[in-house]
This record gives sequence, C-alpha cells and structure tokens, in this order.
Amino acid sequence: MTVTNVTRAVAIAIVGSSTVRGLQAPLGAELARHGFESDIRVGGFGGWALELLQDRAPVFEHDPDMTIVMLDASIVLDRLPDTWTARDVAVALDDVATTLERSVRSHAARRLTVVATVPLPAAVLSMAIDLVSKAQIGAAWRRFNARLLDLAVADHSIVVLDADAVLTESGPLSDPRMASYAGIALGNEFMGACARQIGHLTRSRLGRASKALALDLDGTLWEGVLSEDGIEGVNLKHGLTGEAYSTFRRTLRQLASQGVMLAILSKNDEALVRRALIEHPDSDMSEGDFVAIRADWNPKPGNLVAMAADLGIGVESFVFVDDSESERGAMHSALPTLPIVAVDANEPALHVVSLLRDGWFTTSTITAEDTARTTRYRTELQRRTLRDAAQDVESYLTDLDTRVVVFEPQGVEIARIAQITQRTNQFNLTTLRMDERSVRTWIDDPHRAVVAVECADRFGDHGIVGALFVERSEKTTFVRNFALSCRVLARGVETALLAHVAQSEFHTGRTELIGWYAATPKNSATARLYPDHGFRPSGGDHRGLHGLGADSEEFVLAPADVPSVPPYVDIKER
Repeated sequence: MTVTNVTRAVAIAIVGSSTVRGLQAPLGAELARHGFESDIRVGGFGGWALELLQDRAPVFEHDPDMTIVMLDASIVLDRLPDTWTARDVAVALDDVATTLERSVRSHAARRLTVVATVPLPAAVLSMAIDLVSKAQIGAAWRRFNARLLDLAVADHSIVVLDADAVLTESGPLSDPRMASYAGIALGNEFMGACARQIGHLTRSRLGRASKALALDLDGTLWEGVLSEDGIEGVNLKHGLTGEAYSTFRRTLRQLASQGVMLAILSKNDEALVRRALIEHPDSDMSEGDFVAIRADWNPKPGNLVAMAADLGIGVESFVFVDDSESERGAMHSALPTLPIVAVDANEPALHVVSLLRDGWFTTSTITAEDTARTTRYRTELQRRTLRDAAQDVESYLTDLDTRVVVFEPQGVEIARIAQITQRTNQFNLTTLRMDERSVRTWIDDPHRAVVAVECADRFGDHGIVGALFVERSEKTTFVRNFALSCRVLARGVETALLAHVAQSEFHTGRTELIGWYAATPKNSATARLYPDHGFRPSGGDHRGLHGLGADSEEFVLAPADVPSVPPYVDIKER
C-alpha cells in the first residue's frame, strides 16, 4: 500500500474499559499512511461510561473529530457474583447494553462515535461446564452484540466495528498474562487489526473513499496470457485455480452492485480483450460490467490518467490491482499516492483477501446514485463524444439540453446530501463535511436551509449532484458551503444554481449574499467561482461567526450584480 503525503489533521479520542493505549500507536501509523496527521488522546483506565457522558473530560480537550470506544468482557464479568449462572450473565449483558445504548447515543449527538463489539472470551464458556449453559451464554452474548450493531443501523453518527470479524483475520484477542498483570485485555495484534479498520473508516468519513477499481487481466482476472494463449487458452473457472479466479470475479460483481466502478487496464490488444469477454464460453462478465477498457501496449500510469480524465474523476478515486511487480512499481513511481493492491498469479485464492482487507470502498451508506454509477459514467462518455463533435462549446451545451431542479432534501435524499459533502473534493468551496444527522439538524434550523440540486440532460438523469448550505440573518444570506459533483461541472449548473439562490434570497428582502472560499490541495478550480459570478471581496469579516478559518476568502454579492441563468440550462423548483 502506498503511503500518502500528510495533508490533513484529524483529532481522535479513545476511551475504554481497560488499558487501551495499545490502539494509539498503530492507529497513528494507519492514519499517516492515508495522509492524516493525527492527535490521538486516551481516556482514563475504565472511565468510558462517565467520559462518554461528560464532554468536558480531559480526553476531549482537543475537540476530537471522532471518539473510539474499546470495551472488553470485564464490563460484563465485573457485574457477576462470585459464582454465577447463565441467567446471571444474560442479566448483566442486558444491563450493560442499556447503559451503552444511552451513553453512546448521547455522545454521538456531538461527534462521530465508533464502538467495537465485545468478543466472548473462550474462558467464560469454559467456566460453564454444561452444554446448555454454554449455549445460553453464547446466545445472550450475541444478542448483546446485536444490540450494539443495531445502534449503527438507526444512527449514522455511530459506527460499530464488528470485533468478531476482525478476529478472523488477526491474532488472539489478548495475552492472559498481560491481561492479568497489566490490565491489557485487548492484545496488540487485535488492536492493530482494529486500527486498520478505523483508518479506512476515517478515510471514508473525510471524503477520501475510493470509487473505481482499475484491473489487470492476465493473472488477475483470469489464468493465462490472452495474447499468447488465445481466447480458448485462458482459464476462467476450471480446476482449483480457475475456481479461485471465478470467486474473485464474483467479488468484483458484488462490489460493482454497490456502486464501485470497474475498469480494465491491461497490456493487451483491445479488440481481443473485448472478444474474450463476449466469446469465451466461461465468461461471466461482459463489456457492460466495466465503465472503461484501456487495453494496449502503452505504459499503464499514463493510461490510468487518461481514463480518469475521460470519466471526469480524479486519479485518486482509483484503486489499482495487478499481479506484476514491475507494473505495480511503475504505477507507484508515477502516481505515489495511488492505492495499489498486489495480487499473485501463483496464489489466486488470496486475490479476494488482498483486495478486501483494506476496505478502500467503505462508505457510510449506499444511495441510488451509487448503484447507478457505472451506467452514469458510461453515459458520460457519450456526452464527451457529443462535445468532441460540436463546433463550439455553446452549441454543445445547447445540444446537451441540461435540466436542473432545486429542492429541499427530505427522507432518503438526506443520505445523498451528506455523501456529497464527504466525497466531493474538487468543487467544494469550504469542505464542510457532514453526516446525515448534521444535515437534518441544518434543515430543521429555521435560520438555515439546504438547497439541493438534481440534474438531467438528453442522455439521462444524473440524480442529486450538489447542494448549497445557507444561513440567514435579517438582511444577509450566508453561503456556508457549496458542493457539486465533478460530473456536471462546466455545464452552467453552478451558475444557474447561484443565480437562482441569489434571486430567491434578494426577493425576500435581504440585501447581500456572502460566501467563502477555503483553499485545499484539490479545490483550486473553484477559487474564481465567486469573483466570476459578480461577487467582490467583502469589506467585513464574518468568518469566525460561521466556523471559517482566518485563511478563508470572503466575498459579497449585491442585488445589482446577480448573475443570469445560462440560456442552455432550464432550472425549476420542485
């Protein structure tokens, strides 16, 4: 995995029921490899319950972005009498679950809260010598963890890390000697595996989740070399190795069904590749499963850059998978921040593990826009064909027939709005990241509003592509953030939306519209958005009152300078 440059700070608090400092170092390392500078602080020994309810506890003095709650079986065992029965365990589990539900929900109202489920130690089962009691304890313990998992279903400000799943890929839960002598109930290997999961969760929540998978073919998607063995000579499903490749492709289709875009990046003849996908008798994937196919003899890094440009997404949105060490090395040399997954043609049974162990595509929720992503981006290539054939930009935009609808999001639409704030980097004026609860709170505030936008054109529906977050005083409307999907940029959508909002706000009697631009390494394309739409530098300074840093640029728009809706964009209210 490539180590990225540190570009952003993230603050984290860790609380637990025993010594949890073992998570601090590996989590810091995991965050660093994803490009985050971290400030991680640890709470007091066993102080989790009070700390979660008291936001002024020392562990929260650095105002963390996230709180991690690491618990062990002692939270249950400490409530048991000296001699106990399976029923005693069930009662203790129920009491602890009730306490946890209350404290975690309360804390999650203030910040993202990650809670690990509590593995059932083998020693607990061993202390019950009859099989019925063992079964009753096992069932009760699983009901307890299920209650924790349900917290994440009901509230997306809570993430529950399934410790049992982590243990299937890590070492033992703990070392009995360290647990007894030092109060370290959760061992180093387990903590390291949890840190890996939390690192990817952080990456996702801060807008860096990957959304496309660039795949090699020979030794990656199938056994054999297509250019040498021919279509009939490559093995897709026969024998033990063939079955392993088949399992890998089935995994790819599962990811694609949830919105991950698949692309082929291969040293091969493109016509032969397309024929193989269609004509091979065992083919279980078609051209339609891939958003793009680049198969030629050019260097793969250049092809990946060109593919990203064709699709209108950043190269950083990709994960690259290849069995060739030299190809992986060339990609790392050219694109050092690109996630690269190494697979081994001699061990295809490990392909799935290698791809999934890092959770590159982890996301809070899956929306309708996600599941339709491959179709949308394939359609985007049709739009580019129209643009290339047009005589000029104006005629292209007119022929595109862009239609925009603005509305206040409700219900399931709120998840998509939160996702846009988390994932959008190029057109994101102040990079205000929000979860669903934050978006709902914003909408419910009588002095605030979210103006969402849907977009469609002659080729199809883009769905929900952006939002403005506004705050209102008696005479001024503040655009706290403006985020828009890169797939609709440079089509007049941003101009139409700004014009519509400005006209609506000034119509209510307000006399100025103020917005901010906070520069990041990725949003430089929006630096001129406000000046190019009639805004001028503000003589005042409202940044601190609205949570903006001193390096943010403030602009103001007067009623006389409101931009016009472009003639090639049809905008309406829903």
